[in-house]
Amino acid sequence: MMKSALVILSIWMLSQSSLNSMSGTVVAVQSGDSFSLNVDGELFRIRLADVDCPEVKQSMYRQAMQFTRDLILGKLIRVNYEMIDRFGTVVAYVVLPDGRILNEVLLKEGWAWHYRVRVDHKIELEQLEYEAWSARLGIWVDPEPVPPWVYRREGRLPTPPSSPSGVDYDQILNYGLVGNVKTKVFSWPACSGYQGRVSKWKSRKIFSNKLQAESLGYKADKSCRSNRR
Repeated sequence: MMKSALVILSIWMLSQSSLNSMSGTVVAVQSGDSFSLNVDGELFRIRLADVDCPEVKQSMYRQAMQFTRDLILGKLIRVNYEMIDRFGTVVAYVVLPDGRILNEVLLKEGWAWHYRVRVDHKIELEQLEYEAWSARLGIWVDPEPVPPWVYRREGRLPTPPSSPSGVDYDQILNYGLVGNVKTKVFSWPACSGYQGRVSKWKSRKIFSNKLQAESLGYKADKSCRSNRR
């Protein structure tokens, strides 16, 4: 069973490793990082990858949404995507009509956080966020803005998905699936040996699902065995 599951994941990762692409017209913008795209009469919900904009009722939500709306509403754009989450949301990078990448523009202008949910996050995005923070642009006029993934957090942490098909992209950090780089062991909040709250980011990896961690050579902490689903 484990072998077949890893084969399925390998096929999934292979299909995700090369970007898929589609073009369409933006018909609605829901937030700074999400919008609806019309592709030949079919509607798709697009969620920007690797960035996170303020949620409804958060400070700067309207400003971030308006910034994105001004750039893409009614325009023909291209989206390059690596994954589709459990809700059918296409998680993508957006190429603007002038060739710029919307994800990067939002970070550069201070309207988004770098959403560090990749196993190996992008240094260039980290740098864009730092520069906007240094210049106190957009969301960074607030000395202590609340990150959207913290704002979305509920009282009870969500159960980490077992495979890619169960991933809710907005909840990856709240799943709390963390791997220790040195020991090659991963855990999540329900495990008594949870290693998520470590101070050194370089010593850990963030995973979106358990199968992803296992495919990269990580094993579940022994204290997690009884909690596996």
